[in-house]
Amino acid sequence: MNLLLDIGNSRLKWAVEQHGKLSSGRALSNSYESLEIKLDKQWSSLQRPESVLISNVAGPFIQDRLDQWLEQQWGLTSISIESAKTAFGVTSGYNDPKTLGTDRWACLVATRQSFTLPACIIGCGTAITADVLDGSGVYMGGAIIPELRLMEQSLVENTNNIHQNESDIGLNLGRTTADCISYGTLLAASGMIVEIVRTVGDNYASPPMLILTGGDAQRVAKVLDKPYQIVPDLVLQGITAWL
Repeated sequence: MNLLLDIGNSRLKWAVEQHGKLSSGRALSNSYESLEIKLDKQWSSLQRPESVLISNVAGPFIQDRLDQWLEQQWGLTSISIESAKTAFGVTSGYNDPKTLGTDRWACLVATRQSFTLPACIIGCGTAITADVLDGSGVYMGGAIIPELRLMEQSLVENTNNIHQNESDIGLNLGRTTADCISYGTLLAASGMIVEIVRTVGDNYASPPMLILTGGDAQRVAKVLDKPYQIVPDLVLQGITAWL
């Protein structure tokens, strides 16, 4: 059994890999003050894994605390995956391949191994990312915009007399300021996605496959008028290539 971790800026997602199958567990928030308590609740009943593989974009502090827990619980140290110029059938087009986030790299690897190319991967997490793989597995590059809540928060904090409540109106024009903000940020995200799909599609006989992942995938999908597939554990699927 192997333990796979996707440590993002706001959540820690994990899965157990055994005999080639993934079993995802409940995601944890990355709140520093209670991390060990959460790990005790989630993992203390697991059998000792053979290895712990990690994609970490949240920085060394949380990984240091995680490694301390792993050492105390199982006598293990995590193994961090790394982005590369070429690996697992993917060739990176980044100017400096090692600076590509390992979560995005793992998504590229998973897409190369399991989905039809060309493909456009939309990560709907703390940032909304778009990454494009061409038909031969070459990573062409991507785009990044703030996540939906960050766009909303930025507008509210820098504008007088606007108050934002949780709002998810789907495909309707807003009739309150909160709904207008919610719908506007969704359109900003969908506009980026549609333009990238159009640009990539101009170079191929058919549009790229559209793959959505991350916590806001369902919300972003509501305003897309193109076929898509939601894959919640795409990063974790990619990490399995390092086993």
